[in-house]
Amino acid sequence: MKKFLLIAGVAVLLSGCTTTALNTVNQVNLGDVDFKDTFKVGESCERTFLIFGPFGSSSVVDAAKNAGLSKVQIVEQSYHNYILASSRCTIVHGKG
Repeated sequence: MKKFLLIAGVAVLLSGCTTTALNTVNQVNLGDVDFKDTFKVGESCERTFLIFGPFGSSSVVDAAKNAGLSKVQIVEQSYHNYILASSRCTIVHGKG
């Protein structure tokens, strides 16, 4: 019985839910973007392990700096949720 309670307690501690709320709305006029151009791509990610984090930054500014961009034209976000960890990445496309 003690083993069962221990296993049940560990299972409860390791389970959880992840929600993400963005505080801004991103609207891009894709009519002004020339998709024949070659874009540089920058990425910045933040990661969370269990209840610890976030570690890193997923800001547009950091992603643009990582790629050396002077003008950002398209912004994407990707989310990856795993059992014990999650990550949120911002991917920017633009010109240097």
